[in-house]
Amino acid sequence: MQISPRRASRFRQRGSMAGAVIALVLSLAPGVAASPSFERGAGPPGWVGDLAPISKADWSYARAGHLLERAGFGGTPAEIERLAAMTPAEAVAMLVNYEAIDDGELPGFDETGIYPEGVEPYLLGVREAIPEARRSGEALGIKVKESGPMRLQPVAERSYFFLWSDRLEMARYAHWWASRMVATPRPLEERMTLFWHDHFATSNQKLRYYKRMVKQNETLRRFATAGFRDLLVAMAQDPAMVWFLDNRTNVKEHPNENFAREIMELFALGVGNYTEHDIREAARAFTGWTSEHLQFVDRQENHDFGEKTIFGRTGNFDGYDVIDMILEKDAAARFIAGKLYRYFSREELSLELHEALAQVLRDNDYEFKPFLTTLFLSKDFYSSASFATQIKSPVVMAVSTFRKLGLDVVPGTPDFRAFCQLQGQELFFPPNVAGWPGGRSWINPATLIGRANYLGQTLFPDRVPRPIRPRVGGTNMMVGSSAEKDAAGRRSMTARQHSQTVEYNSPMASAAGRRRANRTVRPNRSPAEFNLASMLRAGRVRTGEDAVNYLAGRFLRVPLSEQRREALLDFINTELAGSKIDHDADGIEQTLRGLLHLIMSAPEYQLG
Repeated sequence: MQISPRRASRFRQRGSMAGAVIALVLSLAPGVAASPSFERGAGPPGWVGDLAPISKADWSYARAGHLLERAGFGGTPAEIERLAAMTPAEAVAMLVNYEAIDDGELPGFDETGIYPEGVEPYLLGVREAIPEARRSGEALGIKVKESGPMRLQPVAERSYFFLWSDRLEMARYAHWWASRMVATPRPLEERMTLFWHDHFATSNQKLRYYKRMVKQNETLRRFATAGFRDLLVAMAQDPAMVWFLDNRTNVKEHPNENFAREIMELFALGVGNYTEHDIREAARAFTGWTSEHLQFVDRQENHDFGEKTIFGRTGNFDGYDVIDMILEKDAAARFIAGKLYRYFSREELSLELHEALAQVLRDNDYEFKPFLTTLFLSKDFYSSASFATQIKSPVVMAVSTFRKLGLDVVPGTPDFRAFCQLQGQELFFPPNVAGWPGGRSWINPATLIGRANYLGQTLFPDRVPRPIRPRVGGTNMMVGSSAEKDAAGRRSMTARQHSQTVEYNSPMASAAGRRRANRTVRPNRSPAEFNLASMLRAGRVRTGEDAVNYLAGRFLRVPLSEQRREALLDFINTELAGSKIDHDADGIEQTLRGLLHLIMSAPEYQLG
């Protein structure tokens, strides 16, 4: 349904223009006058900084919704009501001790199978495969001609096929993971996995081998709420991390400092809690830790067994010792406690609260479940400073939308990967080793418009534009566009001109590899399947006002401003030509989707 410009303008005039929306999102705070759907939401100011547990008497539907929003990705009213019917301790325990919940019905990732047996990952790029082909006469399972023009072209084409296919398969896995976030009965498991993916930010842009990223994702999920020591060891030995931070080249003759630096600066201690000497010596301790065929290998012949001095202590240390010494420093508990708090609660953190949270970690040998339990039960977590004040990241916004719609899979159209890429949070492609900046950086005029468009295309899939090809190098072009055809023509002419004198033609190989990849790795293009009219019928929604209240209560964590609520009532009652809803009327589904899109375009929808 096309919303008429006249009616849509009434909503925009009440504060949804991009600049005004940004200002409002960044200034919205708890304490807005609540409607019945939001009763007993934000706690009193006296709860700020208080780690004492919330009582059963203080528990409510709104606070259960807040817990599920932060410790997961939100949920349907039925899911929130289930938590609200428990005590706070029972609700938190169900989320934190998720291993007791069976998730066996979640589908595994169905790989396309683009890599034949025996293909070496380090040869996937042309820069690696071509020299190998020249040296041995074979690479990537392709034998080259002994002589003649374009003798290496088949190797180059297969190399580009692997690069394009890997990019498409990585997008398929990201879609699978996001669908797991939507469908999982153990939401904290996936929320923590997403946190650790950002924390140990590893990008397939450098790895160019999706299987390493898949293995890392599985490891992060396995250790999501385990102990910090076990997780640090697992990441130090993770094949993707070994390649990403170059520990495979860290040998006693030539120590590489990359991993040693990042485990101190970004993973466990923070700037100012180590010296450059500590990094150099720690790098020697991690020598020999490498990987082979997606498996960790400790090559003793490459390890430096000499004495090292780290944090003022001297000994024949190895990687395990370095991790233990890091965790013995008080700064480690403060560092990870602060990062977890800011992820789950809010940005502002007093020194007293910070130290109290760090002590919870120390007292429990860096086990995360006691820490998360303390945090999620605390009055501070439900206080006015924390409640519904967090700007949702693109991934969290999309996944929470689908969960609240009652879906069990991310729609194939509009393109989830393209949305995340344009919003700056493409899974498995963080911008750098520091991860995504988050917070207010998610909101600007372009991202707000992009969010509204993505949600609109989810609700009205017939408006979705043709998909953009994923980028391996260079610029994106629309499928079948004149720009792409012109570029292909230029590549073809270049190939004909040089085919008699060169070993291979890279543009022609890239085009051939991409065509084959697009035929081989096919993404899901199915739209979302849901029916708002049936949803509102089940919720006993009979009037336009009921519809506004129901949808706002289901999809928002803070109440709409009175002006926006009046604009929405004006819209729905005008569309209905009255106030009564006929759930079987022609066009009612489109009308309700238009109403929901306006709610999702409100600044309140950006907060969780």
